[in-house]
Amino acid sequence: MDEVASPNARQDPASSATESQNCRRCLSPLPVAAACRRRLSPPPVAAADNAAADDDDDDDAAKRHVFDIRLAPEPANSIWGPVGYRHRIQRDHLARLSMQSQQEWHRPVDVIDSSPSPVTRRRWLKRAAAVALAGGGSLAGYAFGVEPHWFEVVHRKMPLLNLSPDLVGKRLVQISDLHIGPIVADHHLWSAFRTIETLEPDLVVITGDIMHFQDSSQLEQASSVLRMLPHGRLGTLAVTGNHDFGPHWGNRRVADKLCRRLRKLGITPLRNESIDFSSLRILGVDDVWSPVGDLQATLSNYSTSQPTIALCHNPDAVDDPAWQDFRGWILSGHTHGGQVWLPGMRPVVPIRNLDYVAGHVQLAEHRHLYVNRAIGYLKRVRFCVRPEITVFELAAA
Repeated sequence: MDEVASPNARQDPASSATESQNCRRCLSPLPVAAACRRRLSPPPVAAADNAAADDDDDDDAAKRHVFDIRLAPEPANSIWGPVGYRHRIQRDHLARLSMQSQQEWHRPVDVIDSSPSPVTRRRWLKRAAAVALAGGGSLAGYAFGVEPHWFEVVHRKMPLLNLSPDLVGKRLVQISDLHIGPIVADHHLWSAFRTIETLEPDLVVITGDIMHFQDSSQLEQASSVLRMLPHGRLGTLAVTGNHDFGPHWGNRRVADKLCRRLRKLGITPLRNESIDFSSLRILGVDDVWSPVGDLQATLSNYSTSQPTIALCHNPDAVDDPAWQDFRGWILSGHTHGGQVWLPGMRPVVPIRNLDYVAGHVQLAEHRHLYVNRAIGYLKRVRFCVRPEITVFELAAA
């Protein structure tokens, strides 16, 4: 390699322009060695025969110049000085980083298999159990917390024979099985009463099980709750159900006390008797499971010439032969619609005839049964059987 000149020595301008070129890699001004000079200044065309050999020498010299420069001692009369030497150290550090980055770039990369893993029986069972638990929890929350308080207002026509024109279009609202007591919350019933008020009924009827009697405190509670019941413009009527007769449904005195309170609140209890509103007659029978229910005495007040509605808590009573000549509508409750109705399964209800679980049943020509699904409950659970408020519009048959 050529000898390095003194910093104070005069240099030929032509040679200085050649000798003072910057290094292609570090861009620092320095007297280029023979190897770098040959790299920076390509050989002339005339020397093409020796180009291949010179390129090999240039590559080796360049590698030594860049990567092995830390091995070269610093000359005593170097024109670089201390700053230039530090620059060489930095350049050497950058070169090492470059080699490391090249090694990282060429390092083999692990290939991740993104294909889905096979579903084993155990994994499938775990997933199915998780879905079943999540779905079961959601259904339980709905059945216990939502549907028992989600009232459904059902609108129906009620065609009646011989109905006078002044009663056509009148609204009769039926509710059933309030079960006032320790099980059904008062605010739940008051919410139903507010819905009834918006319907502006002409008649309001309660088809039994007004309270769930356990002790005398339910009588006071019934008075407090029913004080909020909106009344029909023509009247408000009620009949007794089996739970209105106390435990085992045999205490007549409990029902008598309840009916006295109903009268004080403007609610007319029909106990094996009837009442007329213009041409419309409404019959009411005490619950057939009670010791005082008398269907024969009640139907003795029936006349085929009058449009008639009968209030009878237990729908099983309509299978009695005493109804054979009856033409009109029988409104019942008692079943709660089963409260829980699973697809493909019959609901569990306290009646013999499972055709009378809920809704409308055509018993004979001009004889109809309607079973209300109740607004109360014995257990606070419902599924596919929402509590019901029924609105009948009277019409001529």
